[in-house]
Amino acid sequence: MIPVNKHRLWQLLADGALVALAWWLAFELRFDKGVPVYYETLFRRTIGIVVAIDLVVFVLLGFYNRWWRYVSTRDMWRIVYGVTLASLVSDVCVYLVSPVHQLRLPRGIAALAFLLTLAFIAGSRLLARTLMERPDLYSPLFAVDKRNGDVLWELWIEGFEKVVKLRPAAWQRLLRSDAETATAMRGMLTLVDVASSAHPMPKNDSDAVTAVAPDNIARYIVTLNAWRIANSHPMQSAGLRPQPPFASGRKIGRNDPCPCGSGKKYKKCCGLN
Repeated sequence: MIPVNKHRLWQLLADGALVALAWWLAFELRFDKGVPVYYETLFRRTIGIVVAIDLVVFVLLGFYNRWWRYVSTRDMWRIVYGVTLASLVSDVCVYLVSPVHQLRLPRGIAALAFLLTLAFIAGSRLLARTLMERPDLYSPLFAVDKRNGDVLWELWIEGFEKVVKLRPAAWQRLLRSDAETATAMRGMLTLVDVASSAHPMPKNDSDAVTAVAPDNIARYIVTLNAWRIANSHPMQSAGLRPQPPFASGRKIGRNDPCPCGSGKKYKKCCGLN
């Protein structure tokens, strides 16, 4: 069974088409006056081998573990490594198989195919992220001082601090994640310190941080949200359905213990809602 989520199977097919396109262009660009007949034969007999090997390597290296729009810097380095490895393996296989008698794969074609494949595979991810990532659709709402138009980002970051304190262990996971996510989380915590004056810094440094804080917050939360979506595991995917909180048909009295297990009376706990 191919370890690719069925909802991302189209990404696998798209990469297959890009690899095939890169292989075809490598032959076309190598020969200015048209591809000789014997090299056309080499192209036809090897394109299936190259596409198959490249896709197998891509799958094994986890190219399809997340949507293209959420690729990170770490993912891009994995793409460079994966395309390099796939190109080496496919070139060696084509060289050893030698589908056309006494005709070897030219090094120029191998080099062009590698560069084109890398450009297409990496470029498709960057293009998807550029076109589909819309920070304006997922951005913080800041209060604004009507007297002077200052953005009161400190109020927003104080709310963020309270949220982090509710489940600190869960937020620590982001600091141990990929470099881009960890940088965003550290940036948010730095702004928390600045807003709360927990670690006083020179006025010039504080003013510089404050000046770009709203823009940085908007950028950071897009990164953190991308991590959340990429690492979420919806209940439906595990075949589970959310159950109502109270399965009992007995009516709960206002002075009865709350069924949520808090130890409080129902009227002072879930009964408030």
